Amino acid sequence: MMAHRLKPGAEDVLRKFASELISGEDTDRRCPPAPDLSVDHVNIETHRIIRRSELKRLVPLSATTIYELERKGEFPRRFYLTPRCVVWSLEEVLGWIETRKNETDRSKVCHPDVTERRYRPVTSSRP
Repeated sequence: MMAHRLKPGAEDVLRKFASELISGEDTDRRCPPAPDLSVDHVNIETHRIIRRSELKRLVPLSATTIYELERKGEFPRRFYLTPRCVVWSLEEVLGWIETRKNETDRSKVCHPDVTERRYRPVTSSRP
C-alpha cells in the first residue's frame, strides 16, 4: 500500500478540522446555518398525498363506491399528478373519516332499504 504525502501545513489543517468536527463547532463559517425545518403549527405528515393503494388501506370501500361518493360530492376529490397518477389529499381523507365517525349515531343506524334493490327486491316480509 502506497503512503500518501500531504502538502506542508495540510496536516495541521486536517487536525483542526477533525477537532472542530468532534467538538461540534461550525467548520465552514461561510455557509449560513441550516434553516429550522421543524414547524410546530404544520403537521407535514397530514399534508401528504396518497395513492389508491394507501387509500384502500384507510377507507375499506370499493373503487366504484368511492367514485360514486366523489361524484355526489360526499368524498374528497381525487386529482392528477400526471395523466396516469391519481392521488388524494391525506388531510382531506382523514377529515372525511372523522366527519363520518362523528356523524354516526349508534342509536340511529340506517340499514339499506331492501325494497329498492335492483336484484332480488324484498316485496313482503316473511312470517
